[in-house]
Amino acid sequence: MTRIEWTRTEPGDIEHLVAMLLCRENPAATHIRPSRGDGGIDVLVPADDGSGIIVYQVKSFHSNLTASQKAQVERSFHRLVDFAKAHDLKVLEWYLTLPLDPTTENLLDWLADLTAGHDLTVGWRGLNFLDGLAGTYPSVVDYYLHDGKERLQAALESLTAVLRMNLNTGSSASEAGAPAPAPTGPLAASEAVEGLASLHAALNEQDPHFYYDFSVDTVRPDVPDQPGLVAAVQHGDDTRCITFKIFARCNASLVERPVPMNIKITADPDSDLHGDIQVFEKYGKPLTTPAGSTEGNLDLPGGLGGAFTGGSISIGPAKDAGAEPYDLRLQLLDQTDALLTETLVHMKPLTTGLRRRGVRAHGTEQHGAFTFEALTDLDAQTSNISLGPTDLTGGVPSLLLPGLRLLREFRHPNQLRVAAPFGATTAAPLGIPDDIALDPDAGTVFDLVEALAIIQEHTSTQIRVPDLTKLTHRDARRILYAAEVLRGEAISVPWDVRTVHLNPGAGPPPTEPVTMLLFEKLNISVNGARVDLGYQQVHLPAVRIDLNSLTNHDDHQDVRIVPVGGTPAIIRFAPELPVAPS
Repeated sequence: MTRIEWTRTEPGDIEHLVAMLLCRENPAATHIRPSRGDGGIDVLVPADDGSGIIVYQVKSFHSNLTASQKAQVERSFHRLVDFAKAHDLKVLEWYLTLPLDPTTENLLDWLADLTAGHDLTVGWRGLNFLDGLAGTYPSVVDYYLHDGKERLQAALESLTAVLRMNLNTGSSASEAGAPAPAPTGPLAASEAVEGLASLHAALNEQDPHFYYDFSVDTVRPDVPDQPGLVAAVQHGDDTRCITFKIFARCNASLVERPVPMNIKITADPDSDLHGDIQVFEKYGKPLTTPAGSTEGNLDLPGGLGGAFTGGSISIGPAKDAGAEPYDLRLQLLDQTDALLTETLVHMKPLTTGLRRRGVRAHGTEQHGAFTFEALTDLDAQTSNISLGPTDLTGGVPSLLLPGLRLLREFRHPNQLRVAAPFGATTAAPLGIPDDIALDPDAGTVFDLVEALAIIQEHTSTQIRVPDLTKLTHRDARRILYAAEVLRGEAISVPWDVRTVHLNPGAGPPPTEPVTMLLFEKLNISVNGARVDLGYQQVHLPAVRIDLNSLTNHDDHQDVRIVPVGGTPAIIRFAPELPVAPS
């Protein structure tokens, strides 16, 4: 790459370019626009551990510093010190950044005297440093100093058209924008790899602000939230769906290249969609509109935007500035303030609405037992708290129980207290309204998971919660029954007819009613695997043997038995078979 002619570049262009190079090198950085209140900060980088900030002071000076230029740097540094003190900021590192390498006098005398006694790491990032960044991020230099803006737009439009053509026709490309030679036979999937990889590389070569991923699928895929994801665009028909994902290369990308949009959503006043829109506007809750309800115009990078009708749109959560994840402790109390259960909830960053008149707090119970949401209306000074079920598949039963117990008992007249993760709980509990919408399956789900937790205590095989939507009634009843037996209490069970084995050497079956004690294997099936739990002891107080049903086998006889007088069977748990007397 050609070295930058720093001496022939306008000071404003130098400072803008250097700031963007620093932002690319530090994706979490913020480029502070010059103003009276900028605090002498040009580029701010938060420390990885959250303990403070790293500040770059950018200057365009490219020849030996004059007294006036040194005075400018000194004023900027003192403004930073005053600003940090006023705003309780911990400045860990400060770097003077300019296209000029320092002299010994610059470092050891002037800069050292300027920053002495301020308890921070100080450095000079000069010409060699900036030339290195320019070599690492040539697209930034091309975009800001040369004619890269126009070339970028033309290249992206061309590549996007080629990519769409290749994905729609199933052909590959040997070079960006150049179709590969036609294959002599049917195209194998392996033959498309190199061409698609080349297209991906070319698509991401020139844009200094964004990078792009693409895929083609026979079924339209969901696009999960990912770090840096700005937008996803999907084009599809009955045959395939092409997905483009646009990612910001750094936090400054959307400042340098905003994404303006004009969206119109059609919703009936009484529809669920209308309510969802109001919640989005008020609290910043993510919004997904149904197909056919949305039209508008998006100015997306890479030529992927434009006008559309009859579509749908998904808008992610609007995070409040500076919001971070956090934890809450939820305690469920009865009417007398006695603690019923408590658990921890991992909360996502707070979101706020477009007019900043509402705040949404939401998260998931630490083991995935339920979702939690609190919508606070700042105008009415009210909050609406709700809990919702989740997919428990794969969860550890014993860990899920506290959360599921809270979900089951989240009803009037119980109370909910929200507290910090640790320490004393001083907040007053909140009453649960009597019209709260209860989850009708919460009790059944709790019983099943509790049964699995009891079963886990009797087997070394790790048990995970199965997909409860696919669990048959027979398997569910078997799990609940096994847990009831394992609790150790006697169970009275009605019975009708059973077949038993008569071992060799046994005398003739009696004709009068008798008492029988049977031992049967106790097992269940969880996630397709059989779990052996020992035995159940079956006490039959009054049994009549049906002599007409006697069937001879090589090593035993089978015979049917029936209860006398409808007497039930008494079931108890037996970890092992009793030892027969010698």
